[in-house]
Amino acid sequence: MADFAALAKPRVVLMILVTTAVGYDVGLTGAADWARLLHLLVGTALAAGGTLALNQYWERDVDARMERTRARPLPDGRLLPLEALLSTSSPTRR
Repeated sequence: MADFAALAKPRVVLMILVTTAVGYDVGLTGAADWARLLHLLVGTALAAGGTLALNQYWERDVDARMERTRARPLPDGRLLPLEALLSTSSPTRR
């Protein structure tokens, strides 16, 4: 499970979520709609995590050649490419 989480790069997603929340706050003209903010953050987290995982799927060959990235789950062989690709699809399709 840790390797699947690593595909989504949680620290990067967290930075994206902070930026999204700040943008939401800056754009407010009235009171905050907390349900809308929650939906915005969940949707953004899912989209960002899936995009980051898909990028690692596409870049797995290059990542295997780079010292900095060769220990990632795909280049290191801890996950199969198909597993990573399926992790980017909707949960109902798994």
